[in-house]
Amino acid sequence: MERSRFLGTVEEAVGAATLPGLPAPHPGRAVPDLAEVDLTPHFIEAFELLDGVVHWGAALEVITGIMTERGTEEFLSWDQEHLPADGLLSALAERGYRRISTTLPADPEGRVPHQMGYMDARVGISAAVAAFAESGSVVVTSGPGRSRLASVIPAVHVVLVPTDRIFRSLSHWAAQVESPGRLANLMVISGPSRTGDIELTLTRGVHGPGEIHAVLLQ
Repeated sequence: MERSRFLGTVEEAVGAATLPGLPAPHPGRAVPDLAEVDLTPHFIEAFELLDGVVHWGAALEVITGIMTERGTEEFLSWDQEHLPADGLLSALAERGYRRISTTLPADPEGRVPHQMGYMDARVGISAAVAAFAESGSVVVTSGPGRSRLASVIPAVHVVLVPTDRIFRSLSHWAAQVESPGRLANLMVISGPSRTGDIELTLTRGVHGPGEIHAVLLQ
C-alpha cells in the first residue's frame, strides 16, 4: 500500500474511532450515559470487581485503621497540597505516624540507605484526578509533590477519590480536560498489581501494591 494511502486510511479510522478490519468494540458494562445519573455506585461495583476495597468516611480514620491492621507506622504520600483531605498529614503526624521523604539525599552515599528505607513503608497515599465508572479504574499523576513512589512501592495503596471526579469512562473524562497537553505521567490503575508466570499462576503485589483502597470523599 502506498504511504499516502496508508496514512489516509489511518486518519479516516482515527476520525471514526475505529480500527480497520476489526469488529465493533464490545459495549462493556452498561452505565447510563445521562448527566443526571449518579456514577458513584457504578464505580464502586466495578472497583470491587477488580478486588479493590471501597471506604466511606473520614480519610484520617480510614487510613489509620488500615495502618493499624498492617502493623506499620510509616507511609509514603503526596504532599498535603495535592491531597483532597485538609490537614491529613499533620493529623497523621500527631497520632505518631511518620511520613518517609521521597526526596533523595544530595550525598550519593546516602541514597542507597534512604531508598532501602522505602521498604519500611507499607502504605502509600495518593489522590485520583479521575475515576471511571465503566472500568473501576483510577487515574493518578506524578510530578512535584506527587511522587509516583506512593502508588507503586508500598504493599497497600490508598487513593483518595472525590466523587465529583468520577466519570463514565476515560474518553468522557478526556473530553472535559481543558488542557490535555499539560497532562503528563498519567497512570491508570485497575485493581491491585497482578503478575502471571509461565504456569499461569497469578500472583499479587510483585510489581506493585497487592491491595488498593479507594476512600470516597464527597
